[in-house]
Amino acid sequence: MFSPEQRRQLIVESEMYVLRAMCQGTAQGSVFGDGVNILANYPFVDHEHQLVYDTLCELNTDVPNNIRTLLPERLTRKGFPDFDLDIYFQPHNLAAEVAVSMMEGVQFSARGKRRSAVN
Repeated sequence: MFSPEQRRQLIVESEMYVLRAMCQGTAQGSVFGDGVNILANYPFVDHEHQLVYDTLCELNTDVPNNIRTLLPERLTRKGFPDFDLDIYFQPHNLAAEVAVSMMEGVQFSARGKRRSAVN
């Protein structure tokens, strides 16, 4: 069994991989739409991850070069100019199927914890 802190850390790491896959796509193609749909009501454990996810959804593009350009601009306009966004563009080596499975696993980890529909 994992301790609560170990479980939290595993979830945070999974969130990071999911966001990397959304930002970069996979060798099989984009999983951006899957991430938007599967994680729509997921309450990210890491607050930075939540902000990045929400901003990705606003960008409404699955083109990695566009995301790399637009994400920092949008976060700066929101008042968050100091994020290290390079971590979201580090290689992840996830196949599309694995990325989607991780998204579903992260969503399942919430166990009834939902984000408010009002942001």
